[in-house]
Amino acid sequence: MANARDLRLQSDYQHLRTLAEGSGGTLGIESAKGRPIDQYVLVYRCRGIERLEAGHSVQVSNFIRALRALQLMQNLDRLIPDSGPGPGPL
Repeated sequence: MANARDLRLQSDYQHLRTLAEGSGGTLGIESAKGRPIDQYVLVYRCRGIERLEAGHSVQVSNFIRALRALQLMQNLDRLIPDSGPGPGPL
């Protein structure tokens, strides 16, 4: 007979599986251990990051979000070369 803890773990894991199955591939369960399952590794897939890692094109707004999340916004000025001095007065 299952005790309250085992029933809770089974229920939690079933809810997690349902969530992962309904995520459209964004969330996955990489591994699960225990009887009942009490340890699992989740995978969160972000298409924008995967595209960046693969060297494919991404929207500028997604690129800036990734830089911000990785705390690399200070490096943005390195991507755009200095244009030098502007034209003098006419």
